[in-house]
Amino acid sequence: MILEAAVCGHPAFCIGFADGVNNWNFAEALNNEHIAVLQDRSWLDICKDSARLESQFGAFLARIGLPETEKIVREEVRKTVYNDGRTYAVRLKDAIIEDFFSNAPSQRCCL
Repeated sequence: MILEAAVCGHPAFCIGFADGVNNWNFAEALNNEHIAVLQDRSWLDICKDSARLESQFGAFLARIGLPETEKIVREEVRKTVYNDGRTYAVRLKDAIIEDFFSNAPSQRCCL
């Protein structure tokens, strides 16, 4: 979800501390490889201290929707997520054609 938001130009905010309510400690997510590689991105705010939650979340909310934020997020996420300017639907269609019709080009009827 973090990457999907970034592809759309939106920053993300994550909790990275234990809340004392849930059985799972959210701080453990920071050790996961798929989160660890994103921690240095400017568009991902991870609150690691519950005492800072309100102020950090307020700063995060102030950035949402700003055109300069969206531009920065989209540029940075290109380092992580493949993007060639085509929509996902077009890339999917092209992949289907390549996978299923590459050996029989005469059968490309309606795609």
